[in-house]
Amino acid sequence: MQHFFTNRKYGLHLLTLLLAFTFGCTPKKNNDAADALSGFTIPEEFKIELFASEPLVADPVDMEIDEEGRVYVVEMHGYPLDTKGSGKIKILKDTNYDGLPDKSILFADQLVLPTSIMRWKKGVLVTDAPDIIYLEDSDGDDIADIRKIVMTGFARSNPQHNLNSPVYGMDNWIYLAHESAVHTVSYDSIFGDKGTRIHFTDHQHGQTLPQNANGKSIRFKPDMHQMEMLSSHTQYGHSFDKWGRYFLSGNSTHIYQEAIAQRYTDRNPQLLSIPSMAYIAEHGNAAEVYPATTNAEHQLLTDVGVFTSACGITIYNGGLFPAQYDGVSFVAEPVHNLVHADRIENDGPVQKAIRLFGNKEFLTSTDPWFRPVNFYVGPDGALYVVDYYRKIIEHPEWLSDEVNQSGQLYAGTDQGRIYRIVPKNRAGSSGYFGKKLLDHSKSSQLVDHLADSNYWWRINAQRLLVDTKPTAVIPSLETLIEKGNIETTQIHALWTLEGMDKLNNDILLAALQSGKKGLLLNAIQLAETKLKDPRLEAALINLSSSDQEIRFKLLLALGNSITPAAVSRGRKLLFEDPENKWMQLAALTAGNLNSAALWEDLALHFSKRAPSTVMNEFFARLGSLMVMQGQYNKIEMIISNALSSESSGKAIILPTITGIISGPDNEAKQIIRKKLRPFISQIIPAFERTKDAGEIALMKSLILFLAHDQRTDGRNEEAAKLTRLIVDKSISPEKRAAALEVRAAIIGNDNDIDYTELIHPWHTIEVQRTALQLMSGQEKSDSGFASFVIHVWQRLTPELRNEAVNLLMINNTRIEALLEAVAKNIIPATAIGWRRSVRLMTNDNIKLKNKARELLDQFSNESDQTAAKFEGIENSAGDPKSGLLVFEKNCAVCHQVDTKWGKTFGPDLSSIRNQSKKSILIQILDPNKAIADGYGIWRIKTASGETIEGIIADESTNAIVIKSVSEEEFTIDRDKIISISSSSISGMPEGLGNQISKEEMGHLLEFLKNFNRIN
Repeated sequence: MQHFFTNRKYGLHLLTLLLAFTFGCTPKKNNDAADALSGFTIPEEFKIELFASEPLVADPVDMEIDEEGRVYVVEMHGYPLDTKGSGKIKILKDTNYDGLPDKSILFADQLVLPTSIMRWKKGVLVTDAPDIIYLEDSDGDDIADIRKIVMTGFARSNPQHNLNSPVYGMDNWIYLAHESAVHTVSYDSIFGDKGTRIHFTDHQHGQTLPQNANGKSIRFKPDMHQMEMLSSHTQYGHSFDKWGRYFLSGNSTHIYQEAIAQRYTDRNPQLLSIPSMAYIAEHGNAAEVYPATTNAEHQLLTDVGVFTSACGITIYNGGLFPAQYDGVSFVAEPVHNLVHADRIENDGPVQKAIRLFGNKEFLTSTDPWFRPVNFYVGPDGALYVVDYYRKIIEHPEWLSDEVNQSGQLYAGTDQGRIYRIVPKNRAGSSGYFGKKLLDHSKSSQLVDHLADSNYWWRINAQRLLVDTKPTAVIPSLETLIEKGNIETTQIHALWTLEGMDKLNNDILLAALQSGKKGLLLNAIQLAETKLKDPRLEAALINLSSSDQEIRFKLLLALGNSITPAAVSRGRKLLFEDPENKWMQLAALTAGNLNSAALWEDLALHFSKRAPSTVMNEFFARLGSLMVMQGQYNKIEMIISNALSSESSGKAIILPTITGIISGPDNEAKQIIRKKLRPFISQIIPAFERTKDAGEIALMKSLILFLAHDQRTDGRNEEAAKLTRLIVDKSISPEKRAAALEVRAAIIGNDNDIDYTELIHPWHTIEVQRTALQLMSGQEKSDSGFASFVIHVWQRLTPELRNEAVNLLMINNTRIEALLEAVAKNIIPATAIGWRRSVRLMTNDNIKLKNKARELLDQFSNESDQTAAKFEGIENSAGDPKSGLLVFEKNCAVCHQVDTKWGKTFGPDLSSIRNQSKKSILIQILDPNKAIADGYGIWRIKTASGETIEGIIADESTNAIVIKSVSEEEFTIDRDKIISISSSSISGMPEGLGNQISKEEMGHLLEFLKNFNRIN
């Protein structure tokens, strides 16, 4: 689902498909901005104040406070569909000096969909796709009279994917948050732009970037006409910590880190692709969130209870908050009306993010219109929260027709708030607005501000010094680096000198010898571009540290040098920590890397022990790199060793070959295939004799790779051998399935095996799955394959059903058949699952998209009629303890909650608390509409004449485990199964709504929503 400034990554949650309707009730909101404060929950050491609201501001998405004390606010009124130029920039004024603005001035208008702002030179830079615009007030009336497009070419896609958030980095580059354009079907005429080459408008023949920067974020220096793509991308917002580490966020992934910059991967053009972003949240991607919203406004495709709209990431370095908040990351989650906080800690070469409050959030609101989208750390050290304040924040492409036609898309466009969070004991901030804060003409004072505890003062003082380049301050800056005792000050001084083009290598050497981690990390980064000075290269080579992050940065830096000493030191750094993923990747980026030589060294190192999963990945990457570097003799030797029955070191060889045969089918890969195709005749005997699962998988992949598009006759003998393997039940299921796939590869469409006969429950699941996949690939008619799957659906066990649905999702012909089967109740909607349901409901084909929405959103109307008795119950306040009694009496016989209450026959209901009471009620009243995939009642007839009924509790290679309502389990050998079929009837009885009162239902819903509150 696409939200304002963010889109969702599809998460899979129990029964969340039933959220696909819009509630008829109107969520309660705080029309009065001052009243909104009563709905917030925030840690007791803080207070939240209303800084600005309508009519001063409306639809705010970003803010900036410049060195003159002016408060700029970006207003995006056009979201979601208006491109007529309604966007504005306002300046807020505090005329009575009480620390709060009371007047607004229209600084600029006629912007289309402006997303962000940054102070630059005498004006501001504003992002408004496809452009970056410079606005300046030259006559001092707070109205922009200079307007210039600085850079252009960015896609004007869905607004939540447009470029945004220019940030002045400590390295004196301006960083732009950016990602790929996202295509929409219904609004392609408005947002179908895919961008052009990125270029400066006043430097047409200068440096450019590819179309829409290949969907990557970028950094640029407008006055020097320099630009670079980054290795990362981010959706809305990015932030740096006090040492310059770079953090990003997007939709369900609320925090990640750019670990390896593009400039490193560019050194080795043969390195096709490596991970550059570290996903650092210990609580995972699509992490659970804990909102406090009353009657939340969730839409058709909202992923409820988890991050789905993460944006505005901001690392707090304001110096005002208690010490435990230094370096904490704040992330907005507007769909769930909250602000999340993580503590950032070292985790080897990268960082890790840990929840600051366990199962609570930093800031929550009961108001469903509270839409935090961004933050700003001001000169006062306060954290400003930018609240877009809208009823609907999702884009119409991902809303139901009912909502799109409701007239509510722009509800709240005349409203908006900015809040200020400060410690409880902090007085007002009246001294920071409306007066000059930094004077570029007083350069010595700017140097003094580099020592401030608040990053706002440090970075703005640095920006002004770099802009004006006063040579008089150079000695002071050098003294700060050599003799200073505040590490952040030394780092800023280092980069300020670099930005002024006055960084002396002697000063850089002093920084490299400081022993201070933050200063070292930045000095290493600066030194890597100056390795022509042998003193700096020697300093890096001789630099020793036990800190993994320093060693990681050092290994990256040394990759810029081709001297034997630098190469040797880099190899030593790698072998000090060879099983660290990030050290491996850093080594691969070196421009002088010989993949075969490194492979030989590693093979010797690991020849007597099995490598870890991480090492297997490293060997695979080296194998892929050997292909790109044309190391064909080494590759042939490795494959020959793999086929030898007596070869040692296969634990290393197997993942290497995986790397050799994986990746894009480019010219280098075709040369390998042609050169090694004769090996097939040796591989099949090796495949026959091996019993090791890893070797079986490898041999299969190798044969498929070499036989690619080269199926020929004359392999009847080999085919016969493989057929014997397929039917031999004494052979492992994995090998039988692999033999089936290999046989198809070398025989091709002349394959005489009837796959339909292999898709029966008495065959192993591996053989069934492979047969289904092969049938899918070889079936000439998509409609014919779909008809077969639908015909045999009732006998497909859950694991095979999942694969069958995947294969039915391959193209629109099959999708049409799938939806028809859902409409006829042959295939239950719940078998599709949340992730795939979202794909269907956002299909590019409008007819199929509408059909999917009609089918997968069908629960609301029917169930609303059934729920007349309980009208309005979602607004009631029940008692969770009383609800537990109702649960134990009516539900506990089948369901469990939080592993404490009930039995495990049906689905565990713990995750249901993230759904609305209305959704839970529908599932209770109409269980056959809500039957969870895998929890239908199955009937199995065995060779002994027994009939066993229950849910499938487990499905292994050779057996199926059935659990009865009494929780008794029966294990049935596949060989003994005569028939198997499933029922579309839920194991949960209907009519529960007639057995309990409205009051009891209210208590039950409260228990299911808040069982964690029961001691």
